[in-house]
Formats: sequence, structure tokens, C-alpha cells
Amino acid sequence: MGCTASVHVMPYSTIQVPKSASTIPKSDSTINHVDSANGELVFEEERKQKELQKKQKKLHKKSDGRPGTSESGCRLVDFQMSSTNPSLPQYVETCVEFIREEGINAEGIYRIPGNKQQVEILQVKLQEDPNVDIRSLDIQVNTVATVLKSFFKDTEPLIPPQLQEELLEAAEKYVENREAGKEPEIPEKSTRLLGIRGVLRKISPVNYEVLKYFITHLNELSQHKDKHSMDSRNLALCLWPTILRMDFSSYDKMAQSTKIPGEVIQTLIDQCGFFFHGEPEC
Repeated sequence: MGCTASVHVMPYSTIQVPKSASTIPKSDSTINHVDSANGELVFEEERKQKELQKKQKKLHKKSDGRPGTSESGCRLVDFQMSSTNPSLPQYVETCVEFIREEGINAEGIYRIPGNKQQVEILQVKLQEDPNVDIRSLDIQVNTVATVLKSFFKDTEPLIPPQLQEELLEAAEKYVENREAGKEPEIPEKSTRLLGIRGVLRKISPVNYEVLKYFITHLNELSQHKDKHSMDSRNLALCLWPTILRMDFSSYDKMAQSTKIPGEVIQTLIDQCGFFFHGEPEC
């Protein structure tokens, strides 16, 4: 099986029973597993979550410590891929397609978190079958966005740590000019954007494809900002920690350095066509 994203498991509801099997109630059809170690009855949904938690511990032990892997050891290549895109985890495609169709009118999409209980249910369902029909679960779109953000937080960074500093340096002058209201001449602007694009193309093929797919989705979403109040800047502010996953050595460094990463992700969203689709810069 492929690598699984972590699931936050709620405390297990159990019913203490005598060790005699004859005392087990047969009328409760929702209980179908007995933990013989301690004589506790475990509900089916809780049992599945417990199994997922055990898998996460095993994955953590298997982590090879290579740069770009997450603490859980989950790499994007370990997931079941889409039948239409062999470099895109089906988990990601299922979530994005649902958000694309249902999130246009969702106020604060990617900013307002989903219901915690719904998040846990959807995470379990996607682990069982990444092709699951989310509509059949009666899940709110903000919940799906929260689950997708959690997926990216629990797997390796889309942009690996060893490229993040280079990306920020390539973007810094471009960002500073834009903030000052000084739009550079086209040749200079293109050169700066080419610097950013050059860093992006150093990303491994699967990570690049997932980043391209996700940023393209955010670009499309930003074009409907009048309906959900999330323009490219707001989306970038909400999502840059998820995409970059920077490791700040101190609070002061974090306070000084968090502005540029948000601007970088906004630039990727605004200039999505240039960076990923061979189009002229905007």
C-alpha cells in the first residue's frame, strides 16, 4: 500500500465486559471486533483509525532521513497516482476536483477551517479509497480544503528545503520592486521571473507536477475572488506555510522572514501561466 497521511485520532470509546465470550452483546451490530488483550470491545470506525495510527508509526520508522521527506517519511511518490496523471496522487486530485466544483461560492476557502469531526471522517475515507465520491459523504467544501492542507503538511514539502533559500533570493528583488510600485522593464522583469522558474525546475518531477497542479488550481480559484473573498494575496498568506514549510531557527528570524515567502507564493499564483504553462508573463 502507498504511504498514508496522518490522521488525528480521537480517544477510543470502549465498553468493558467480562472475559466470558457469552456476555458479549450480540444485538449491537455496530460492534464487530474484540480486543482479546484487554477484553474491550472496539467500535469499527475507531478500529480503522487505530490501524491507520499503527501504520503511521511504521512509516515513521521506515523514514530514510533524506532531505525533503517529512517526519512521517511520507513521500508523494508513495501514494496511489491518478489514472489520468501518473505524477499526481489521486488523493490530491480528488480533493482539488471537489473544491474546483463546489468551492467557488465558499466564503474564505482555504482560510476558514472545516469541521474537525468531518475532517477526521474524510481523512479515513480517503485513506481507504482515494477515489471516494466526496459528494456521497455530505462533507462541506471547507472541510475538503482543510484535509488537503493537512495532506501537504503531513508529506514531504512540495518545494524541498535545499531549494527554498535559492527561491527566496531569486524572488526578493522582483517582490521589492512590486511593493514599491516600480514595475520593471519587460526584459528585466522576464529575467527575474526566469530566475524563479529556474529554481522551480530543479524540483523533482513528481513534486514539480503536484506544485504545478496545485498552483494552477489556486490561480483559477483567485479569478473568482468576488465570490469567496480570496484573491491571490489572501490565498498565498493562508497557504505559503503549507507549500514552503520553512524551518525558522528563531522567532525573530521568523518575524523578519515571513513576508517574502507569502509574496513568492502570490507571484507563483499570479504568474502561473509563465512558470508552468509556457505563457508570457502577466
